[in-house]
Amino acid sequence: MVLAPSVARRRDEWFKELAGALEQLEDKVESFHVADLCGDEVFVSAVIEASKTAIGTHRQEKHEVLRNALLNIALKRSTDEDQQQIFLRYIAELTIWHIRFLVLFQAPGEMLAAKGIKTNYYIGGGAQVLEDYYPELNGKREFYDQISADLNARGLLSGNSFLHTSMSAQGMVSKRTTPLADTFLAFIRTPAELAEAGKQV
Repeated sequence: MVLAPSVARRRDEWFKELAGALEQLEDKVESFHVADLCGDEVFVSAVIEASKTAIGTHRQEKHEVLRNALLNIALKRSTDEDQQQIFLRYIAELTIWHIRFLVLFQAPGEMLAAKGIKTNYYIGGGAQVLEDYYPELNGKREFYDQISADLNARGLLSGNSFLHTSMSAQGMVSKRTTPLADTFLAFIRTPAELAEAGKQV
């Protein structure tokens, strides 16, 4: 009796968000029609799976990631069905910090520059880059070491020793995500972001 109204509210808000995103996609992509999704069992299964996660969290960032994934599935521009299920499970299991970590270490130098962070690195580890970009992680080594270990265990990082290994300035801002992580990040980016990266909508 206490939880049912909140669960129903979250469910209704999630489906309203998703419906709005699909309608916007229909307006922007000439060949895409929402009605065609009714008979798309792959998409319907993905919606059911993603909705479990969406209803189970209040984090709007997690909703955005799930919504992006479903839009890419709807556009048939994501990975094969089995990998989609794996990636949807990743979204359910990982925190927003895991995803932020991947985004940063896919292109550390570009991310720092885009945020206007001046780096005069000489020698150091990836943890310095992480703490410079996210000052709120200063002094939270155990927390972000666990995030790195989680991602490495899933094959999303090319090792996790880079955080605390002394490297040159170039090494500190080198890409650390694996091809699997790059595919995952493409899966959760908006179709517009993918188009800007050179993939036509």
